[in-house]
Amino acid sequence: MQNVDATKLGHAHEAPLTSACCRAFATAAPYRVVFLGTPEVAARSLKALLTASQSASSTFKVAAVISQPGRPKGRGKKRIPQPSPVEQVARDADLDHEQILVPVSARDGGFLDALRNLRPHLCVTAAYGNILPQAFLDIPEFGTLNIHPSLLPAYRGAAPVQRALMAGEQTTGLLLHKLPSVWDGSAAATATPQDEEQATHAAKLTKTDSMLDFREPARVLHNKQRPAARAGPVCVRASLREDVAKAVKVASISAASLGLAMSANAATVKLGADGGGLVFDPANVTIKSGETVEWVNNVGFPHNVVFDEDEVPEGVSVDSLNHEDYLNAPGQKVSSKFSTAGTYKYYCEPHQGAGMAGSITVQ
Repeated sequence: MQNVDATKLGHAHEAPLTSACCRAFATAAPYRVVFLGTPEVAARSLKALLTASQSASSTFKVAAVISQPGRPKGRGKKRIPQPSPVEQVARDADLDHEQILVPVSARDGGFLDALRNLRPHLCVTAAYGNILPQAFLDIPEFGTLNIHPSLLPAYRGAAPVQRALMAGEQTTGLLLHKLPSVWDGSAAATATPQDEEQATHAAKLTKTDSMLDFREPARVLHNKQRPAARAGPVCVRASLREDVAKAVKVASISAASLGLAMSANAATVKLGADGGGLVFDPANVTIKSGETVEWVNNVGFPHNVVFDEDEVPEGVSVDSLNHEDYLNAPGQKVSSKFSTAGTYKYYCEPHQGAGMAGSITVQ
């Protein structure tokens, strides 16, 4: 894997930023850098950044560290939240309590106010794990850099390393890019434009990714278990639905005669119109409590489904409804079940600026 020298962030002539940013680095110091990350791989990036900031020639300092809240560990009543690897590195570096932020959501108003008070010049993210809203991206003076472990536009998404292993890739790498310029196209002014036809999506691993089907070639099975071995046990399991369907076809009987009930969705929403328009089709649906809505990618654009936490019934957590990973291929599907009556408003994050939004009314 190609390496990125974190110390380059501290030198004006080498900083991978816009020319305006580089000129500013040359005229004032130290600049305040805020780091965002959560897992061990991000902790290594933070360590490199901290080391670079302590160099005699450095023009920046790490003003704050942001991570996801610690996850409880232990059993029963002894389950105690433990700091993430990134938060632990920040603690070990003796950062003040006010310099370590662990918001549940990057959209939280109190968190955004605390970040504004820090007056960061630059934010650097590495596997933070939360979507950064525009209100966040507007705060740092020189923008936000994202350390993404793939050769973009290949393997955009939450699991680029795991998906590259599963695909049997022989070469991969590491890229620094500015957010959200990759999505809105402005990166073309300062960097080599990405070929959207070559873009692929690295979705988060699920339980089905650990299942092996021995009808597949040996090389496919070998590659499939490589990332799964780090995430949990590999399961050997055939598709029950597929096997039943074959049996039904051969026996010329109906699935109903076997007592099989196929779950149906109350509504299906297309991600993108048949003509290529950036819309949810239909934009507004009405269902009953306990029913499910399915979203199907209708075109090849990257789409996702994100619910506005301020536009759902009181007491409803959007975390159980959101599908933040991008769907790139036509036919890809996601679904959510709705139990609480009320109106739910949602949007497609990469195309929110184009007005791609919808609503669900639960009766």
